[in-house]
Amino acid sequence: MIKLGSLPVSKEEMEYTQTHIPLLPHADTQRYQELFVSLREEARTTPTFVTLIILSTLLATVGLFLNSASVVIGAMLLAPLMQPIVSFSMGLLRFDMDLFWHGLRTTLGGVVLVLLASLFVTSIVPFQTMTSEIAGRLHPTLLDLLVAIVSGIAAAYAKNNRKIIGALAGVSIAVALVPPIATAGIGLGWHDFAIFSNAILLFLTNFAGIVFAAALTFMVLGFSPLKRAQKGLLISIVSLLLISIPLYFSFVQMAKDAKIREVLQKSSWQLDGKVLAFENVLISHRDNPRRLEVRCEIVAAFHLDDSSRAALKRMVEKRLAKLLGDREALELAAMERYRY
Repeated sequence: MIKLGSLPVSKEEMEYTQTHIPLLPHADTQRYQELFVSLREEARTTPTFVTLIILSTLLATVGLFLNSASVVIGAMLLAPLMQPIVSFSMGLLRFDMDLFWHGLRTTLGGVVLVLLASLFVTSIVPFQTMTSEIAGRLHPTLLDLLVAIVSGIAAAYAKNNRKIIGALAGVSIAVALVPPIATAGIGLGWHDFAIFSNAILLFLTNFAGIVFAAALTFMVLGFSPLKRAQKGLLISIVSLLLISIPLYFSFVQMAKDAKIREVLQKSSWQLDGKVLAFENVLISHRDNPRRLEVRCEIVAAFHLDDSSRAALKRMVEKRLAKLLGDREALELAAMERYRY
């Protein structure tokens, strides 16, 4: 006996009763047509897309400079970059070359527009300040890839269900596509290749995670048979594995930085018999020459003169010796805060 309640209706119902039931469901003709019409429209570069990309980039770049999370979130909501990426993932899944190339072309065009717009804003802003919003997009790890994968699943599922299409706004906030590219544009404006490369790596992480997860979700929802989807899924998996290599090392570095922060903030520190503490520790890594930058606040009931600061730095270097990388020098930038 075959239960037909969850199968497509009309002539497709008869086809399924005469063959083996497939492992994965099959989308009916109406759902298939509605989704593909929507994806093909969103894969194209339109004046609306260009306008929203430029406006969202201006907002994101200013928000990064102002260190304003609310402004950056507004830019995430405005940015339309998720749509062509989801279209590209379906094109890759089914090897639909028209959808594939339109989605890829629109995505790359959007990336170039974001870089140019953020570079323009950077060129007219009269200061170079590394804010926490900028710094937060310079150290992608495997955790960011996990966020991108979950977001890709949510985006594909929302596209297939009109009732929850509004959830795409939340997905856009979670995965944040425009702010990393805007950060890369800031790096170009500052002539800092480290900022540019790390921010672009975060975008590529989001891109690879979304494409893989969205394609897999569309297949599970029945928009492509497994046999047809194999090649596209293989390409997305290989891309995911390649992007995971630098993310793994970044994750290891993040764990080491967390240990350094713990040593500084939770250890007891005494200088000439007087107690002090480290608070609000921020850690960054620089090349040429390699150095570990530690920015923090020193809380004490006494003033630190030059000799005291030098002695404190030696104490910090001694305690962090095992955690410092090979040939990595420590640069300690501390602001004094007095507590009486």
